[in-house]
Amino acid sequence: MSAVGKLFKFISKTIIFLFALLGILTAAVIACLIVLASAIEPSVPSLPEKFALVLNLDEDIQENAQEDFMAFLADTSLFSLKDANEAIKYAASDPKVDVLVGRLNSSWLGAAQVQEMHEALSAFKKAGKDSFLYSETIGMDGYGTSDYYLASGFKEIWLQPTGSVNITGLFMEAPFFNSLLQKIGVTTDFYARHEYKGGAENMTADTMSPYVRQNMESIADNLYKQIITKTAEARNIEANALEKLVNEAPLSATKALQNGLVDKLAYRDELEERIKDLPQISLDEYILYQKNYVEKKNKIALIYVNGMIISGQSNYPSFGDDNAFAGADDITEAIYEAAEDKDVKAIVIRINSPGGSYTASDAIWHALETVKAKHKIPVVASLGDTAASGGYFAAIGADKIVAMPASITGSIGVFGGKVSLDGLWQKIGVSWDMVQKGQNADMMSLNKSFSPAQRKAFEESLDEVYLDFTQKVAKARKLSPEALDKAARGRVFTGEQALTVGLVDKLGSLDTAIEKAKELADINNYSVVIYPKPKSKIELLNEFIQSKNIISTIGYRLNTILYDTVLFSPAPKIK
Repeated sequence: MSAVGKLFKFISKTIIFLFALLGILTAAVIACLIVLASAIEPSVPSLPEKFALVLNLDEDIQENAQEDFMAFLADTSLFSLKDANEAIKYAASDPKVDVLVGRLNSSWLGAAQVQEMHEALSAFKKAGKDSFLYSETIGMDGYGTSDYYLASGFKEIWLQPTGSVNITGLFMEAPFFNSLLQKIGVTTDFYARHEYKGGAENMTADTMSPYVRQNMESIADNLYKQIITKTAEARNIEANALEKLVNEAPLSATKALQNGLVDKLAYRDELEERIKDLPQISLDEYILYQKNYVEKKNKIALIYVNGMIISGQSNYPSFGDDNAFAGADDITEAIYEAAEDKDVKAIVIRINSPGGSYTASDAIWHALETVKAKHKIPVVASLGDTAASGGYFAAIGADKIVAMPASITGSIGVFGGKVSLDGLWQKIGVSWDMVQKGQNADMMSLNKSFSPAQRKAFEESLDEVYLDFTQKVAKARKLSPEALDKAARGRVFTGEQALTVGLVDKLGSLDTAIEKAKELADINNYSVVIYPKPKSKIELLNEFIQSKNIISTIGYRLNTILYDTVLFSPAPKIK
C-alpha cells in the first residue's frame, strides 16, 4: 500500500473512531440523564407535626414553572407564583405550620406580582401566626421600595445591624439611541398609532415625547401612591411619614429601627436561634405536600400567556419571565383542548406579556371567542405584572378581565418600521447592488429607506391594524367612540387606572379571577387544572433527547444562562 493510501486509511479509521467515541459519550450522557431524572423526580414529603415554613424571596419566582429539562436540572422550575401564593394562604390555616420565615434582599417580582404575594403574606399574618422576614439589606441593588412593600407583609422585619433600608422611591428610565444612530449613518423609518405609542422613540428621538412623558408620569404617580398607601397600612405608619422617610432614604439600620420600618436589628443566626426547636421545611417542599390532592370532576382550566407573544411554539430560552416567548400555536391548542374536555366548566387565561405579534395575539383572541360561542364556556382573563398591547388584545377575548391595581395594561395602538443602514455602509466602504421584480419587493430591506409609495403603503397597514384593534376593543368592552379614544391611542395604564376607563372589570389577583370564573360557571366544588398539562421530568427528558441536536441545545442553554445571569441580568421591574 502506498504512503498516501496508508495515510488515507489512518485518517478514515481515526474519523470512524471519533464518531464511535462521540456516540458512546452521547449514549452515556443520555443514560446519566435518565438515571438523574428518575432519581430527582420530586416525591411528596412527609411533614413533621410542627415546623417553620421557610421561603427565599431572592429567588426568581416565575409566573409559571418552565417546562424545560435544563431549567429543571438548574433547579429553577420548582414552583410558580400561583403555587407560592396558594401555599402561603394554605399554611395560614394549617396547624402544622407554626411560623413563616422569609429572606429578602432584592426580589425579582414586578409590582403587580409583589401585590399578589403581599396579599398572601397578609392573609398569613391576619391568621394570628408569627411571620419573620430577615434581610441583610432591603434593596441590595439600591432600589428597595418594592422590596420593602413585600417585606411589610410579614409580622416582623429583622435587619442586619450593618444593613440599610433603600426605600428611595421609584423611577423609570430608558436609553435613547437616535444621536448615536445618526453618527454611524443609520436612519430610522418608524411610525406609530398614535401619539402615546412610544415603543420606537428610543431609536427616533433623544428624549421622551411630551405625550409619552405625561403617560409615564401618570403611571409612576399611581404606582407610587399604591405602594406608599399599602406599605404604610401594613406597618401601621402614617403615609405622610413614610413619604418623608422615602425622601431621606437610603436609611441606616438604626434609623430604620427608630422610625418603625423594622422591628429588630440582628444577625441571621439570631433568627435561627429563635426557631431552633422547629424543623424547617422549604416552600417548594411544602408546595409538593399541599398540591397532593385528588382532582375533582369540575375543572377550571388555567392557561398561561407568559412572555412576548409570537407565532408558532412557545419558547423559554432562559430561566426567567423576562425572556419567555408565548407561542400562539401552543396557547390556542391549549384553549381548544380545555374546551373539548367536558369536565372543564370555565377557562382562566393568565396574561403576563408586553405584547408582540399582532397576528399571533389575534389568533389567541379568536380562539377564546370561538370556545365561548361554540362551547358556551365562560372565560376570565387575569392580568399579571404586564398585559399590554398584544397582551391586552388577547385579554379582550374573555368575558371578564381582572387586573391587579399595579398591572401595566392598555397600550391600545401599534407601531412599526425599520432602520436603514445605507449611510453606515457608505462610511465603511460597503456597497450593495440588486435586481428586483415588483415595486415594493425591497420594501423591508435594511439597506435603504422607504420610498414615498412604500411609506404610504406601510402607514396604511398600521391604520388597518389600529382600526381592527380598536373596533374589537370597543365591541368587547362596550365603549363609545369617545370613551375608546380616551382609552386608546397607545396610552398605558395601571390596573387601577384601567378600571376607571373601562378596560378591566375588577381589581384582584389570580385567585379573584378564578373565583369569578367559578361564579360564571355556577359551580362549587372544582379544581384548577393547568392546560396544557405540565410534563413530568421523564417526559421533559425524552423531549430533550429527541431534539435535533443535543450538543447544540446544551451549548445554547449554557450560553443563555451566561447571557442572562452574568452579562445582562435583568434589572428589577420597579426601581
